[in-house]
Parts: sequence; structure tokens; C-alpha cells
Amino acid sequence: MRRLNKYVRLAGAGFLLASVTLAQSTDPAMNPFFQPNETSFYYGSGDVNGDGSIDVDDYSAMEAGVQNDMSDIDGNGTPSTANDLSILNQYLQGSIEYLPGHWNYLQAQSEREYWLESMLAIDATSELPYQTGVFISGDYRTVTEMNFAGRINPNDPNIPYNQDIINFARFNLPVYGVSVIDPNSSWGHGMDAILKGENPLSWDDWSFVEPQNDDINVQPGGWNIPHGTLLGIDVLGGFQENGNRINIAIVAFQIDENGIPSLYPLVGTYPNPGLILERPAVSVDDEVEHPLSFILIQNYPNPFNPSTTIHYDIPTESLVQLAVYDVRGRQIKTLVSEEKPAGSYAVLWDGSDDSGAQVSTGVYFARLQVGNYSCTIKMVYLP
Repeated sequence: MRRLNKYVRLAGAGFLLASVTLAQSTDPAMNPFFQPNETSFYYGSGDVNGDGSIDVDDYSAMEAGVQNDMSDIDGNGTPSTANDLSILNQYLQGSIEYLPGHWNYLQAQSEREYWLESMLAIDATSELPYQTGVFISGDYRTVTEMNFAGRINPNDPNIPYNQDIINFARFNLPVYGVSVIDPNSSWGHGMDAILKGENPLSWDDWSFVEPQNDDINVQPGGWNIPHGTLLGIDVLGGFQENGNRINIAIVAFQIDENGIPSLYPLVGTYPNPGLILERPAVSVDDEVEHPLSFILIQNYPNPFNPSTTIHYDIPTESLVQLAVYDVRGRQIKTLVSEEKPAGSYAVLWDGSDDSGAQVSTGVYFARLQVGNYSCTIKMVYLP
């Protein structure tokens, strides 16, 4: 069991204390519920400046336009967009408990599957050149495991798995290898899998991946998983000197002649006695102090096209008026006009007026009016 605390100082917004308590298996290879490596250097982590923590410095780095794997918060393949900035802001303010890439905290099967699909689209193993008789399905499987779950030293792959090695994985997801075998012939096929549900011993809780064409949820019946086969899920432990894989058995399923899967228990091998069968408890408790003062923060990006985000803080429940004006002082867009509880807010302006028409290129002003407080920022809309 470990407990993580982070203190985040936000501009004009007081302090956020986020306490995360989670149970972690001593051997991450046996825990299919958690990101395998103790690192924040992975895709969509939010650690934009790479200092090992996710805080307001990362927000500032993203505002400054830093683009790397960690700054693609929404996993759409484009780092440091307005949406990435907005999601990170919500996380830092405590309005959302986790970022999309924080696999440890993803609660629903759809969340986990969505993130896997996003990462496969970004780093498609099928882009690797296929070499007949040389690069086969098992190689695709291995590449996917290494890209997603690491497990071995990338500088020296010809060594067995070692817990003391600093593991590397671009996506840091608990992806496993899959071997499909026909016991009546020499046919075999390599695939991958990830646990999307809560029970590693249940077929329906696994999401199967065909890495050669990035299909997800491959089911029995095709050439990937024919009827009358055995399907074993294992972890890549490393490589021997001769290049052969070192596998750690996890769990296996039998596919009958009708394509119906069932657990295939093999004493001492499947299921692995060290396999974590219940998702460890995870709790996230946020305590957010109210902002210390009224503040309107400069929009980002600025200049912008097609949209920009405006941030503001209010220390008490108030009637908030936030509107956009042109250079002649005419109000063209009402963004907020309602009572708001104390807190920090982000508002997206898409460059349209109150009628929905797109505004012309030029300079505009956003004005925040809360009681006696008033503040204006200058915004530039580019074609």
C-alpha cells in the first residue's frame, strides 16, 4: 500500500491537496490493473516538463507551447491543444479525479478500451515493415508489449527480466502477450491482450488485440483465434542470449469446436499463483481551498484560431458576467451570465457571436464583471 500526496499552487486559486491511496502489487507483471512502471514519462501523463510530478508548472509549459508525448492529454495525437490544456486545468483544480492516460484510475471498461485504441492509433505496430519468413506475428506481439508495457531494458534486450532495471514504455499500459495454439497441428499465432474488466479469469474481461492490423476485441472464429485452440496470456520477461523470449505465464483459455471459450487451468502454470485477481483499492480525495481573490487570466492560445480558453477565479458565490466585445465596444458574445459558486473556471470561446456566426479577423476583448470587480483582457483572432 502506498499513499501519494501532491500540493499544487494555482494562479489566484489557493492550494489543491490531492491524496491518492492505492495498493500496488510487489510484482507489476502479476498486476494487470496498474500501469507497469513507476514513472511519469509516458504518453498523456501530464508531466509536460518531465520533473516527475504533475502540477502548475506543467500547465505553464503547455501554455508556452511545449509539445511532447506527455502533453497530449486527450490522446488524439496532437500535443498541447486547447483541449489538452483544459483537461489538465480541470485535473489540477480537482474537478476531475484523473487524466485519461492514468490507467490506474480508469474505472469503466469503456475508458480503458478507449485509451488503448487511442494509443494503438498513435503507435500502430502495423507500420513496421513486414518481412516474409523473418518478421512474424510473434514479433508484432513483442513490439507491442515493449512499446506499451516495457518490461525490459531498451538498451540491452538480451537479458532476463529484472525488477531493478528501470523499465521503459512509451504508453505504460499493462499489455500482455497472447499465444494461440492448435494442439493438433503446429499452427500458432501471436497476439496481445489487456484487461479491460475486473476479473482476469473471465474471458469477457479481456480485450484481445491483433497487432498486425490493430484490431481490438478479436473473437474466436477467424484466423486470429480459430475454433479448437488454446489461448495463453503471458508477460514478456526478457530475452535469452540466443534471442528466445522469456515468458511469464498468466492465464489460459480453451476455445472449443463451437467457438465457446472457457478457463483452461493447468496446475502450477495457469492461472499463475501470483496473479492479482482483485483490483486493488484506489481512492482519490481532493481538498480544494477556494481562490483567494477575483482574477481573470489571459486566454490561451492567444492569438488563436479556431478557439481559445479563458480562465477566471471567484473567491465567493457570485453573479458572474463574462462577455466578448469588439474594438468598438459592442458586446458580441455572452459567455457566462449566471450565479457561480466559489471556484476556478475555464470557458471556451469558439470565435462565434451570439447568433452563431463566425467573427472576422481582428482584436477582441473579454470582460469579467463580478459585483464591483471588473477586468478586461485583449484577444487576437487570426484567420
